[in-house]
Amino acid sequence: MQLISLQAHDASRLYEGYLKDRLDFLNHRPVLHIGFITVALSIEVAPLPLAYWADILNRPDAIELYEQQLTLVVYHQSKRASNTQQPNYFTRYALTPFTCRLLLDYFDTKDQKVTAKAQCVFIRCTLLPRK
Repeated sequence: MQLISLQAHDASRLYEGYLKDRLDFLNHRPVLHIGFITVALSIEVAPLPLAYWADILNRPDAIELYEQQLTLVVYHQSKRASNTQQPNYFTRYALTPFTCRLLLDYFDTKDQKVTAKAQCVFIRCTLLPRK
């Protein structure tokens, strides 16, 4: 029971920090960081593994308009052989206006390929307590 309480406390702190950073972003429009983008997408769209977010952040075509809704196309990553004839399966997630704007701004300014390891470093820096 204590473990659940600790995890809930950590999740609450993460969410409160995210809301504060989101408000700061909306008021001051600082430089975009993949850590902030990944946390925003994980909270507002879907809590996916970093490997999925790295793939999405490297594919501007991940945003699609589908039935009058801006969506994020997330391809399922599998360990099957790449030479099989099976189609790639995907899931559509609805984008909020805020996360859609983050992604569009990111794709406009993106200058290098994103990896899961780089995201992990940026997220740790984003979530460290401020002094």
